[in-house]
Amino acid sequence: MNTFYRPVTLTDLNKGHVYYHFKDEEIYLQKVASYIHAGLKNKDQILLIESMKFSDKVSRYIEDHFSEEEQNSIRLVNNFDYYSGSSKFNIASILAYFDRDLRSLSDKNVRLRTWAHVEWMSDMSDAALLKSFETSSDEFILNENILSVCAYRHASLTDDANAALEQSHKYIMTDDQFQLSKSYIQSEKTAQCDGC
Repeated sequence: MNTFYRPVTLTDLNKGHVYYHFKDEEIYLQKVASYIHAGLKNKDQILLIESMKFSDKVSRYIEDHFSEEEQNSIRLVNNFDYYSGSSKFNIASILAYFDRDLRSLSDKNVRLRTWAHVEWMSDMSDAALLKSFETSSDEFILNENILSVCAYRHASLTDDANAALEQSHKYIMTDDQFQLSKSYIQSEKTAQCDGC
């Protein structure tokens, strides 16, 4: 075994697109907390797009563990506005919300990181639609040089949807693993991007 090899972890990253499919809600919340701590340690601005189910817990955690100054670096928004505000999963609308919220945090000398708990109202687990959405997101994230975690509840995904998500994220995280995606397909736009 190569003693110089150390696997990459989420805390090692300053930019990139991470697909997190979770099963355990407590581990999920621990990972959100760890992500916030790492971001503040790096002096990042943080956008959290969270479900109604978890947003109260995340909000209380932020209030209980961070100073007012640190809290000013965190923006917590409801994922309903992103993914379920209309009856359709509208990619252009979602990316417009994302861009607007990032702009509200942006400062030319500060890095950005996002955590998005992706949900939808219908039983839609349309692999082609998810792949299109996440490929567009991947281009945006890589061009903006930000770190972004896209979290999906494991039980809500079909095998085809899971495969599509693995193709559109460079990194894959589960409740107990973090690794490079073996099936990631970088778009031609971002493959030519300087510094992506």
